[in-house]
Amino acid sequence: MNKVLKAGIGALALCGAVATTQAVESANVVGYQNINLAKGFSFFTVTFKSIGTEKMDIQKISSTQVGGAAWKTSGSSNTKCAGAVVVQKIGTNGAYLDQYEYYSTKTPQGWYTENGAEYLGENNVFLEDGEGLVINNTHAVGAELVVTGEVNLEPARVLPKGFSFCGNFTPVKIDIQDITSTQVDGTAWKTSGSSNTKCAGAVVIQKIGTNGAYLDQYEYYSTKTPQGWYTENGAAYLGRDAVYLDPGEGFVVNNTHAVGARLVLPSPVSE
Repeated sequence: MNKVLKAGIGALALCGAVATTQAVESANVVGYQNINLAKGFSFFTVTFKSIGTEKMDIQKISSTQVGGAAWKTSGSSNTKCAGAVVVQKIGTNGAYLDQYEYYSTKTPQGWYTENGAEYLGENNVFLEDGEGLVINNTHAVGAELVVTGEVNLEPARVLPKGFSFCGNFTPVKIDIQDITSTQVDGTAWKTSGSSNTKCAGAVVIQKIGTNGAYLDQYEYYSTKTPQGWYTENGAAYLGRDAVYLDPGEGFVVNNTHAVGARLVLPSPVSE
């Protein structure tokens, strides 16, 4: 992923992307995230949720020029953003859902429906814990996303059957082998026996290239030794230090396990 991410976290303080600091009333760890978007496609998942809620409101995610300067409302196309940063969710059939576009050239500034038809408003589109987005950044000179909020402290995601987006929603880089999969109720997969209670490549994750194409896929096996992530069709165990996910880096998930599954990421905060 040609994407640079800087994240800061601190107890009871929220650091903005433009060197401002303000006190907040929060018992959780809060922070900020700057995502430098490569031109073209990438996957993204927020490492935070809106302060005081269990979800992230899309309008709490802002876009800026590379370097953090605010977009202009008019003038040069290099310094304004008129729908050039597009985000979409994914359906369980793998199809992209409604797209949302960031406009600095409309009032209010923020996220609109496709082609700027309608302002979304707050409390309209939410991102669940661990839910990812596909981004298409068509802005020629680049763009950033800026996210602030509370760190997700319970990084377990129940996977719907079929396709969905997920990602590293912790503020630290993780090895893919530190992601585990369990049965939907949280119990460990069996190594053999019923196909309902074992996992043999039924949970698949893939990154995306800037051209929008899916990259290599990785499959979770409870039926092989060692248990964990393998290359396609279980051909080779990945091992440690083979595949990393950066903070906020997303991936597509295809869960073909009939009775459901979970993904569990390492805790973002030490006890």
